[in-house]
Amino acid sequence: MIPALFPAKKDPQLLQIQFLLQMFEASEAPEWVQRPVAWNDKDRKAYFKSILMNRTEGSFVFVDLHSSIAALEDKCPGDRALPIFKEMISRVDWLTLDGNNRFTFIRELINGDYKIPKGVYQVINGDAVVEFAVGSKQSFDDLPKFVQKLIKERICVAVTYTQVTYEDLPAIFLNLNSGCPLNRQEKRNAFCTEWSEWIRTMRKENAPLLLRVFGPDYKKRLQGDEFLVDAIAYSLVTNDTLGGVSQSVKDKLYYTDINDLDTTQYSILFDDLMTIVDGLDDKYVSKSAVHNYFWMLVNGLPITKLPAAVALHYEAYNDKSITNDEGDTFKWACGGMGAKNNELRIQVLNEIIQNVNVLV
Repeated sequence: MIPALFPAKKDPQLLQIQFLLQMFEASEAPEWVQRPVAWNDKDRKAYFKSILMNRTEGSFVFVDLHSSIAALEDKCPGDRALPIFKEMISRVDWLTLDGNNRFTFIRELINGDYKIPKGVYQVINGDAVVEFAVGSKQSFDDLPKFVQKLIKERICVAVTYTQVTYEDLPAIFLNLNSGCPLNRQEKRNAFCTEWSEWIRTMRKENAPLLLRVFGPDYKKRLQGDEFLVDAIAYSLVTNDTLGGVSQSVKDKLYYTDINDLDTTQYSILFDDLMTIVDGLDDKYVSKSAVHNYFWMLVNGLPITKLPAAVALHYEAYNDKSITNDEGDTFKWACGGMGAKNNELRIQVLNEIIQNVNVLV
């Protein structure tokens, strides 16, 4: 059956960087179809060098909001994308579907917001390779004029879609990245489910917690998002539902009815957890430890007793006598979320809850 509205795009355009920026300056990349800007200094430097050597690959893919709105109003007025596009059109003209990190970097470079790392660089100029030096705290305007000109004139490929539906966007994004593999969490982020939206909201609400656990790179490859998904999926594992938290389990979780989970209560517990973790010494803070703290809060530990539980958890983690029948320690169990790991982890955590709850 032919859909009422199908994805349509113009032929690819070859544009110089300076014209790419001009044409698509009024663009925005929604997180539900794109990776958030998460490049670190190493990523930026590597891409800067690839521009100099004329080795940038991949298309920049945009959606024309004006033509897409017109198409949706005509063929699919009930599509979920229509109100989103109409809200976006008050700010921008284009939706960035692929290339957000690259486009953002180029814009920062040309505008002088990117401070180029000090060093000697090579640039391809015609058939020759030329070296030039960059001093401390220099930006684009400090580069040799011929280098500035070469950068602005580098050619990029731009693709514009003129009509898409809500479900088309993540599907196109996933297809675009099939040759540059997305990790599993980046794929889940593109799922058209309420879970995707909720986890993105939780990431924003729990930024201080994620900063404490990961540092400023918590958005990179959506590792902070996956940390939250792991915490939630792990909290649902109990003595009655023992099993592992695998990638496939998390994929399936995204397609469950989110109303089956008390999201309000989970938000409150994450907020409580964030408050406690913020005041802990570094030796008590790791990904697995925070996951265990959250599991205990979800499974019966009052927030007022979490500090005491943290101390007992630390003792258990370093106690080599706490093992399962195979001799695996609690510390070993905390190194993964497989079924065998979770069995021992939950056994120890339940004991901690019992011991803390009897304390006055």
